[in-house]
Parts: sequence; structure tokens; C-alpha cells
Amino acid sequence: MTMRRNLVGAAMGAVATAAVLTACSSGGSSGGSAAGSTAAAGSTAATGSTASTSSSSAAATGTQAGATQMVKVSATEFALTLPTTTFTPGTYTFQMSDDGHATHALEIQGPGVTGTKSDAVGPGATASLTVTLQKGTYTLWCPVANHRALGMQTTLTVG
Repeated sequence: MTMRRNLVGAAMGAVATAAVLTACSSGGSSGGSAAGSTAAAGSTAATGSTASTSSSSAAATGTQAGATQMVKVSATEFALTLPTTTFTPGTYTFQMSDDGHATHALEIQGPGVTGTKSDAVGPGATASLTVTLQKGTYTLWCPVANHRALGMQTTLTVG
């Protein structure tokens, strides 16, 4: 388990580094700034998602074609709070802030997305995951300990 965790951590670090390098070399054509943003972690090749940095303030239900949209998630004991649970198909970065007193993380599963999760972080820290959502229903939850069983999950509808 420890070896797997170390391999997953190393892979996430490599993906985050590649995303930062990509963002820095993009020439600024997106008009956004990477300052103050967090590199997304937890993306998997199975979803076709890539980690990215973003300071986009696009609404979660926005229609910017091809742009990754940021969704703020507040994690507390034992709830996940999002501005909406209804999305249009597209690529989203779920940026979780641990606003509670325990360690939290995010994991998501649904059409085309399995086992995609963020790093676990402690109080006051943030973690991100980037996924491409297709039409359908997804479950977003905290995979730490028994947090999901305590109600720390929500259903997302993409249509």
C-alpha cells in the first residue's frame, strides 16, 4: 500500500509539474494568469483528463468551449458544498478547500471516470482534481476513512 501511495504521489507530482510547464509556455493566449492557482492533481489517463493550473472564474455551468472550468468545493465534517450540482458536459477542475478540522480529499466516479481522486489534505489546505464530464450522473465523495458513509458525498448531474 505504501509503495502504491508513493507511486501515485510521484505520478501526480509529474502531472502537476507538466501542467505548470505547459501553462508557463502557453504564451498567455488564454488571458488568464496562473498566479495564485493550485496545480490540479489526481487526474488519470483513463479519463483522458489532464492536470492544469487555472485562475478562471468561469461559472461551473458556463459555456466556454474547450476551457477548463473551476468549481470551488468546501469540505467540512461531514459535507461537501458546491455552488451547483448540475453541469454541462466539459472539463472541470474541482478545487477543494479543507474548511474542516480533519483530513479530506475528493474522489469522483461516473460515465468515463473511475477511481479519479485528489490528494488528501489537512485543514486550511487545498487539493484539486480535473476531469472531463460526459452526460450522465456522477458521485463525488471524500474517500478518507468512513467520511463517505457519514454523508460526505453528493451527486452531480451532467446534461
